[in-house]
Amino acid sequence: MSKPAAQLRINIFKLHTAARTQAVCADVLQEARSWSKLRPHRPGDCLMPKRMIRPLRSESDYDSALEEIERYFESEPKPGTPEGDRFDLLALVIEDYERKHWPIDPPDAVDAIRYRMETGQHTQADLGRLLGSRQRATS
Repeated sequence: MSKPAAQLRINIFKLHTAARTQAVCADVLQEARSWSKLRPHRPGDCLMPKRMIRPLRSESDYDSALEEIERYFESEPKPGTPEGDRFDLLALVIEDYERKHWPIDPPDAVDAIRYRMETGQHTQADLGRLLGSRQRATS
């Protein structure tokens, strides 16, 4: 077979493949249109399912989860609904990721007492009365 004839066969094959691909795409499009007839469009509804919630393994997963959960901050979904369940699951995986990647160490006991005294506007005399001894409050 000559080179031009082989090239012609390749071109015919490519055209045939492209036509078949277009036909398949047209069938998929037609099927999608039939779905909308069976289930009319409602606000917030779509034909494509939402992404499955998975454990967050990277910073980009974390950022995506934050973007998604922010949409619920304006109006929190009702508990027990599919949207409410999704909100709860997103909150859990975000909390888990944050706890693993940015742990918060518990405060020193003395620093915690001092902080509580400052925020509650308590004095060392108040602490001494609570402990039963003013000397204990100063040490």
